[in-house]
Amino acid sequence: MRIRKYLCVFTFLLLQFFSPRYFFAQKAPSFHFYTITTQDGLSSNLINDITQDSLGYIWIATNDGLNRYDGNNFKVFKSGNPYYHISNNYVQNIKIVGNKLYAGTDGGLNVYDIKYESLNVLNTKYSDILGNSISALHKRPDSNILDVGIYRGGLQQVDLGHNAFSTDPSINQYLSSKEISSILQRNNHLFVGTFDDGLNEIDLNTNTLKTDYLKLGAINAMYLDRKDNIWIGTRSGIVIIRKDNTIHKIEKAIDPEIGLSDNDVLCFQEDHNGYMWVGTRNGGINLIKINELQNGRPLSVQWYLPSEGSESINNRTVSVLYLDKEQNMWVGTPTGISFTKTVGEIVGIRKHKNNTEQSLSHNRIGAVASSKNGYIWVGTDGGGLDYYDPENEIYKHYAQNDTENSLSSNYILSLLEDSKGRLWVGTYREGLNGLYKGKFEHYLQGAPSEGSDVRVIFEDRNKQIWVGTNRGGLFKYNEDARSFENVAALEKLDIRDIDEDLEGNLWMATYGSGLKKYDPKNQLVTTYATDEGLDFPSDIVFSVLCTAENKVYAGTRYEGLVHLNTATNTFERISEIDGLSNNSIVGMIEEDNRYIWLSTFNGINRYNRESKEVMNISSLTNLQNGEFNIGAITKSSKGVIYIGGNNGLNFFHPSDILKEDAQASIYFENLKILNEKVSVRQEKNTILDKSLFFKKNINLDYNENSFSIDFHSLNFPFVKNTELVYKLKGYSDIWIAANGAGTANFTKVPPGKYQLLVKSKSGLKDIKTAQLGITIAPPFWSTWPAYVLYLLFSVLLLYLISRYYSERLKLRNSIAFEKKRYQLEHQLNEERLRFFTGFSHELKTPLTLILAPIDNLLEKIKQKDAREDLKFIKRNAKSLQQAINKLLEFRKSEEGLSELHCGTYNIKDEIKRWLTNFQPLAKEKKVHLKLEYSIAERHLYCDIEKFGVIVNNILSNAVKYSEVNTEVKLKLFCENEELKIRVSNQGEGISPQEINHIFEWYYRAREHRQKKGTGIGLALSKSFAELHEGTITVTSIPGKNTIFTLCIPKKFLVADKEIIEKPTENLPEVRKEELHEALNSKHQKSLGTAINRDIMLVIDDNPEIRLFLENIFKEEYDLLFAGDGSEGVSKAIKYIPDIIISDVMMPVKNGLDLCLELKENIETSHIPVILLTAKENTESISSGYKGGADLYITKPFKPKVLRAQVTSLLKNRQKLRSYFSYSQNLNIENEKEVNSNLINFEKQFLQNIEDIVLNPDHVKKVNTTFLAKELGMSRTPLYRKVKALTGFNINELIRDIRLKKAADLIYRENYSVTEASFAVGFSSIKYFRKIFKEKYGSNPSEYKSEV
Repeated sequence: MRIRKYLCVFTFLLLQFFSPRYFFAQKAPSFHFYTITTQDGLSSNLINDITQDSLGYIWIATNDGLNRYDGNNFKVFKSGNPYYHISNNYVQNIKIVGNKLYAGTDGGLNVYDIKYESLNVLNTKYSDILGNSISALHKRPDSNILDVGIYRGGLQQVDLGHNAFSTDPSINQYLSSKEISSILQRNNHLFVGTFDDGLNEIDLNTNTLKTDYLKLGAINAMYLDRKDNIWIGTRSGIVIIRKDNTIHKIEKAIDPEIGLSDNDVLCFQEDHNGYMWVGTRNGGINLIKINELQNGRPLSVQWYLPSEGSESINNRTVSVLYLDKEQNMWVGTPTGISFTKTVGEIVGIRKHKNNTEQSLSHNRIGAVASSKNGYIWVGTDGGGLDYYDPENEIYKHYAQNDTENSLSSNYILSLLEDSKGRLWVGTYREGLNGLYKGKFEHYLQGAPSEGSDVRVIFEDRNKQIWVGTNRGGLFKYNEDARSFENVAALEKLDIRDIDEDLEGNLWMATYGSGLKKYDPKNQLVTTYATDEGLDFPSDIVFSVLCTAENKVYAGTRYEGLVHLNTATNTFERISEIDGLSNNSIVGMIEEDNRYIWLSTFNGINRYNRESKEVMNISSLTNLQNGEFNIGAITKSSKGVIYIGGNNGLNFFHPSDILKEDAQASIYFENLKILNEKVSVRQEKNTILDKSLFFKKNINLDYNENSFSIDFHSLNFPFVKNTELVYKLKGYSDIWIAANGAGTANFTKVPPGKYQLLVKSKSGLKDIKTAQLGITIAPPFWSTWPAYVLYLLFSVLLLYLISRYYSERLKLRNSIAFEKKRYQLEHQLNEERLRFFTGFSHELKTPLTLILAPIDNLLEKIKQKDAREDLKFIKRNAKSLQQAINKLLEFRKSEEGLSELHCGTYNIKDEIKRWLTNFQPLAKEKKVHLKLEYSIAERHLYCDIEKFGVIVNNILSNAVKYSEVNTEVKLKLFCENEELKIRVSNQGEGISPQEINHIFEWYYRAREHRQKKGTGIGLALSKSFAELHEGTITVTSIPGKNTIFTLCIPKKFLVADKEIIEKPTENLPEVRKEELHEALNSKHQKSLGTAINRDIMLVIDDNPEIRLFLENIFKEEYDLLFAGDGSEGVSKAIKYIPDIIISDVMMPVKNGLDLCLELKENIETSHIPVILLTAKENTESISSGYKGGADLYITKPFKPKVLRAQVTSLLKNRQKLRSYFSYSQNLNIENEKEVNSNLINFEKQFLQNIEDIVLNPDHVKKVNTTFLAKELGMSRTPLYRKVKALTGFNINELIRDIRLKKAADLIYRENYSVTEASFAVGFSSIKYFRKIFKEKYGSNPSEYKSEV
């Protein structure tokens, strides 16, 4: 009864409000649904929520994880996933706010920051949330508040700026139920739906609550449409709260026009076409026209119940509906996702449906043809013939049956509706059927050779029907006879397509015979094949097309499209290289004068005859997979192109092709360096401070130059037939196909700036190009600062190299020069040595003849002075003899002719003897000699003469170069099977530069050049040591000490029974007669008894010279002696001698320095100095005179000449003294200039004395003591200097100065005698008169008149 009542109501409504026109207007939209399941990568088929982020990715909440979909791959977030983690896999709902995704799970609220790829979990453990099961999320449009519905926890708010939860107890505790299902806001009212107790309304202005005021019970979902109507899905249908708060309800009905397919409503989504999509639990999808809600009329509903086809969804339960930015509808079901385009498909498809007549009879389409009324004839391969009305989606079927006028076969290969309205149907081996006035007539029955296998039917411009068959050739229809005639001019060809050119020629595509041109008038045939001379690319041609420009296009198998120029018989090919989806062209149709559409074994293409560009539309959705069939292509009267294949019939209007939104985005993600994923870190100096989606540039270090970057394009529901290619601009100009991987790999990219370019090519056009800047920083050694350093280093290196080679060249030249010089010196030395050796041999005979008579004379002559002279001669003759022997020994050593004459000697006694010989020299130098003998053996097997040379040379140097009051130690000891004699002293030492050369022949240290020596002593000692199989070494610390060590093998020691354990002995005292020479060396004075003898100072470091000079001058002069220059200066200042004779080469201070110092000293500047030297060169003599020497005499000198020169100098000094004594005026300023610097200096000295004497302040107190004090001199030197210059003593000089001044006052100033005497300091006028008369020969009063 209830059903009947409903039927009556609906019938009445239909009669009142609907008309046929309105009925037609409410035709349900058609959709093509695609399915996405776990087989495609989805983590679970149970879909709870779907949304889209700002980048375009689709996010899907499932019972087993959160999914992000890009049209090709899924990124799954799950609990426990190290990279993509969430707190719980059961995701109930998701909400996108900015770049953050809020996911409500059974483990709390997960906040995923898409930009920074970070996850924050808000649950009961770490926040104030009331529960972990998040059942609803709602972002308030007017504030930064997220409303969170918590299952059995109530309602909470989250401040999105701080992720802080807040709860209003006055609202939460009074909700009708705390099992929140959905939340929605309209104006300032918040609506909260519950799973078990209806709807709650919260006034946000007054914070008041209205609970379950509509008594709706369980609420599954709520939705606010664009017109501010609230749609509420309950278990009892839909409740709509209109904008004016009126209520409208829609419930389940038995008919789509009057109600829903199911009362349990789960979700809503409004599309751009004005429809509200409604998802139900058991009734699939319902579409409701929203505009009708405003008109007040009952709503019209269209049902989309689950079915096996693609026209609807495949599951009865729709849990989620979501419309993305491209107006695609995403439908979530328990078996995955269904996807459809609400704007409709560009390419349509029709397939066979089971259990319905309104579909194709078979999916395999063998032929299609257009009808004049816009209908389409479809010939199937096994299902017969279909007549399809595209406008009304009505099908009419024709099939083979037992009647005579039915189809001869259901396997149809060709169709044609001719100009007379007749339909011609070609079958597979069942001949040709002609449909006319509802009846089929049969032709070409029989074997294939008789034309039963009909492949193409064609009508030319003359309305002539032509039939091409497989292996039966070409047939022509005879209208009069109503039969077909075979064209005899052609062989039994396999003809697949026919077309006509402007000249009436028929062009036939054949299988195996190439392309044929047939002239019906003249019965001429032209063949284009591989063996016909034209080199046509293929013998198998599936299709042919003649254009209005009289151009011929042939579709071949495997060789692409061939464009034949009939005028020149040339052709060009268009292949996959040019953009074809496949090289086998099975069908062609003209769109207009520009475009040709091509069907192939794989995809559909459009060829532009003008630009020769190919567009491949194979990436479009709804285009069947697999190959299209030969000749199954046509264009309707409305311009729609139909193409049949093995999976149905595709159709499209060419003008709609480019309406496809080809701007699918391309994104980069997952940067890997050395195969390690780079994580996003919000830190400084990190590679990724935010997700790669939001990066325009990345910076890598030089050691991070092997990397990979993933990329993909967004295209829904699938990325189909889209090729991604990439290149690194700046590194390579070659585009590289990603081959499905979507990853760009690069290895060892050099430093620089690059652009990673990725573009997506689908055949329609380049969809989009994405770019990412990549900068690889060079290592420091490849930067500009480093290059500057390299340049500087290179310049420096070049400079150093040039300097090195320059120095090397100089060194080479220097070495060559030194080598040459050494050779010359060696030759000179050889000549010198030969000369000296020869000369020494010559000298030995005269020396023998000198020494022998001297010995005889010493025995005969007893006079002391004569004996001293003879001893002097003998000593020097022996010295000369020793020097000659040493020179001869050195010569032998240099020539390697020295031989040892060994014997056994008491080495201790010998060393003591040698030390004793150096005692006088040591005492003179104030050096203490010390011996340490710490070996048991006393005897040594050696050449004692040569051994003595070694020890004496070392001792001589040690004493000679020791400081005063120091010690020279000689130590004998054994060490490491060697006898060692070590001599150490304390002195100036040897510099590191000199120490390596001191054992070289003729070498003398630079700082010791003023010392006497030949430079052969140490070299000779080393040679003698090597003869004893030993060595001499030296160590020295400049300014501290020097140690010489003589080492000889211990085997030279001769054992004896005496054992001495490191004794230290003082040397024995030397007897008086042994000290005679030393005493002579310390001889200080030689004075005679005669009065007023001149004093002579003799300075020489050689005692023999001092003794010799003493013998020359001791009869006439008092003699003083000094051993070096320093001592000489001291004695000169102390004694003020009348004359000085000095050697030039002396220790401590040489003669030139001595002379310069004496001449600069006012006390000694007047003393004449004679320099004696062995140097005769001009430079040495010039240096002596420049130093102030009065005379320079070279050795050897003659005593008689020297005595005369001394006498001459002293006489000149006496004349100088007279000059100063008898000068009429001592005022130096009035004197004529004297060339001698010495006279001027001495005159200035006397002038100073005169100034002091005549100073009025001093006139009464001037005496000897006062004058010495004023001049800064002691009395004795002052006396001697005054005496030397004037011949007066000091008092006589003072008196003489006063007298001269008094005379001048009397004569020039007209002073009286008394005034003059008192003015110059005389207190007694009588004494003044007396001495004045003694000096001038007259009394003072008579002096003026006499003068």
